[in-house]
Order: sequence, then C-alpha cells, then structure tokens
Amino acid sequence: PGRPALFGALEAMSRDALNIYFDKEWDTCRTLLWKPWGEDKYLKYCFVALKIAYFLDTNIISDEYCGGVKCSNFHGAYHPFKSSADWMGCWKEAENVQESISDADRSTRQEVVHAAEKKALPMWQEVARAEWAVRDNATKARAAVAEEARRANEQVEEAANEAELKAWEAAHEARLKAEEEAEKAQEEAKR
Repeated sequence: PGRPALFGALEAMSRDALNIYFDKEWDTCRTLLWKPWGEDKYLKYCFVALKIAYFLDTNIISDEYCGGVKCSNFHGAYHPFKSSADWMGCWKEAENVQESISDADRSTRQEVVHAAEKKALPMWQEVARAEWAVRDNATKARAAVAEEARRANEQVEEAANEAELKAWEAAHEARLKAEEEAEKAQEEAKR
C-alpha cells in the first residue's frame, strides 16, 4: 500500500494504545463497518478515530499482497500461507538463511534496520497528524453546518411564531370588532 495502515500479517500495539482502545473503543468505534473489513482495517480506522498514531513497516513482513513473499529474506512474519506444508516450507527456508549469516552481518543489519525505523517513525507520525487534522477539520465543518442549520431552524420557528401571533392578533381584533358591532346592532334594535 502507498499509505500507512495496520496490516493483518503482523500487528503490534503498545500498552498505551491498547489502554486507550479498551477505554474508548465502544463509544468511538462502534459505528465502524467492522464486519466486512477484517480486524486490520477496523483497527486502523478505530485508531484514527481514537487519535492513536500508527505506522506500517513493510520491511518487517514479507507478504504476497505487498511485493511478494520472500522466505529467504529476514522478516518477522511471512503471509499468507494457508496450508501447514507451505508454512513449514517457508519457515525452513528462512531458518536455513538465518543460520548462514554471521553475527557481524546480523548486527550490521540490525543497526541499519534500527536507523531506518528511527527515520520512518517521524514521517508516519506526521502522516497520522495530517490525517487527524483532516478529520478534525471535517468535524469542525460538520459542526459549523449543524450550527447554521440550527440557526436557520430557529429563524423559521421564530417567523412561524410571529406569523401565528399576528394571525391570533388579527383574529382577536376581528372578534372584538364583531362583538362591538353586535353590541351596536343590539342597542339600535332596542331603540
């Protein structure tokens, strides 16, 4: 994918993220379309709603849907293997490659990966901040539209109340005038 997301093959969450999720998930995320999405997409959108930063590290997984599975490369997860025979074959291939690499190569690779992670994290945090800003701006725009609608409804209600009052006053005056004319007519009839 061209943008950060949680990815089903491997999902890691901090304790703080899970605490926020368990405290606020029901109120914030219960309206999300979780049934057709799967847990990875649901968590991504729920984390966005909860303002929990997240990022995708495609270097830690080897996935058929993101560049193909390469069992001979170092990865924390390999996906998808639907049969145990396919999974074991990939596992053995990865294990054989791991054993053939020296400790020096391993530590150098870990340093490179660590440096890349340190560079990538601020970028993904900035992307998350931008997504939050877009979401917040949309929320503010919805609130402004709702406020305008509320004001318009108040104006309509006020105009309706004024029209009703004027109609009542006109009817009242007409009744008073009719009563006055009826009294005059009775007085004239008595004379």
